Amino acid sequence: MAASLYSGGGGPFLQLRYADYEDLMTDPIAALNENMGDVRRLLEIHEGEAGSTRGRKFDVEVLNKSGVVLALACWEAYVEDCALAAFDFILANAGNGKAIAEPVRRFVARQVRDDKNDLAPWSLADAGWKSVMQAYRASVVKKYVSPLNTPSASNVDALFFELIGLADVSSSWTRHKLTAASARARLQDLISLRGDIAHRTKTIRAVLKKDVSDAADLVGTLASITSNKTRQHVFDLAGSYPWEAQPEPPKPGRKSTATSEQFPPAA
Repeated sequence: MAASLYSGGGGPFLQLRYADYEDLMTDPIAALNENMGDVRRLLEIHEGEAGSTRGRKFDVEVLNKSGVVLALACWEAYVEDCALAAFDFILANAGNGKAIAEPVRRFVARQVRDDKNDLAPWSLADAGWKSVMQAYRASVVKKYVSPLNTPSASNVDALFFELIGLADVSSSWTRHKLTAASARARLQDLISLRGDIAHRTKTIRAVLKKDVSDAADLVGTLASITSNKTRQHVFDLAGSYPWEAQPEPPKPGRKSTATSEQFPPAA
């Protein structure tokens, strides 16, 4: 099963989509879709409590704060899932070490060279290189994933580069009028707002329902782009795709060309 990004009337929503290929691994966006369900539920509760009319609503800001925190947590989990799934797919499909991206091979070689055990180089013999790669994976996980300090653009870039050799993934965060620079800035603003919520009883400004919907929109967009960029990178290394491509959402003001069969309604 794979998942795809569907742009509905209220912003992007991630919905499950059945894959045409049995050998595809579980798409990390499937987990993101499930996690984002909690954010959508908070928005539904907000509307149920305060209505859908315009204007600032009172006594529901706690829902907005929770939605912002949850949306960023979903992004953080997705980044981890995507990078680790890509690594595992590459390693599982690699016939030899040459299928590993050169930057990663250099990182691993340095790790082996710095090992105080004089016999460490022998661990690379025969199929031992895969065990060495697994140990390297664990070290990167400890450095970035446990926990990922903050899911900022710079940390995401570092994780993907050190784990699978994909450089500057955040430079691909462009879509229509969204530039990579503005995407990075919007993500950093979301991280700052989450920090403000987490460390203050009262935030500097009111947290609105729009903050939650904007956060969900940003997470969906960045995840979709990152998924496709990672997918192509994995194919270039392993010779096969780990999951289906995410469809390009329609430009603002245009209807989606996706059919109801392609994107079945969420259950």
